Amino acid sequence: MSGSLFLILKALITSLVNDLVEVLQLLRRHGYSGVKCFDLGLYLGLSPTTLDVIMLNHKGDIESCLRECLAKWLEKADKVQETKGGPSIYSLVSALRKIGMNGVADKIDMDRHPACKILARYTSKRSLVSALSQLVIVLYAAELIKEMTLPAKKKGRALLIQIKEAVCKDLNKLESFAKILSGNATTAEIGNTIMKAYRELDHLIEGN
Repeated sequence: MSGSLFLILKALITSLVNDLVEVLQLLRRHGYSGVKCFDLGLYLGLSPTTLDVIMLNHKGDIESCLRECLAKWLEKADKVQETKGGPSIYSLVSALRKIGMNGVADKIDMDRHPACKILARYTSKRSLVSALSQLVIVLYAAELIKEMTLPAKKKGRALLIQIKEAVCKDLNKLESFAKILSGNATTAEIGNTIMKAYRELDHLIEGN
């Protein structure tokens, strides 16, 4: 990846957010209504004490709870800066995944992260999902997955979730993933296509 592409795309992913309206609109646009707001706040870095006060002040009002929770996060309350690196799109997506809102997180990825948009085009390919379990060792070596031992049932899907997280966090991982797929007979075509899209994105950004 060229230096300019890496810096531009990394800025998009880790960009700090400070506009409450922007964050609320982003979440609503992608289907998050505030469910598990307390847990979301915890994973965003807020303390249980702060969240207890919010829940008490807005008992039964999910929308208000979410709004104040996000406001506290954007204010960097409770060491949000120290523990999460400050409010960012990446930390928001990560928190959503931890509370099981993977669909919302995926949509935000596709909305805000160019590399994730590329990956998302191919994640429904059955041949890709099925082949991942055969690539565990190289995926682990490339730091695309965190663990090699996973339940046999739905193993491919579980691996894919970890790969998505890796690409979201580090854009270079998309290129690594494409190379791994290209080296496997079953997934070579998908890998080559991902690599082509990745390089086209590089040229597009360098041309701007």
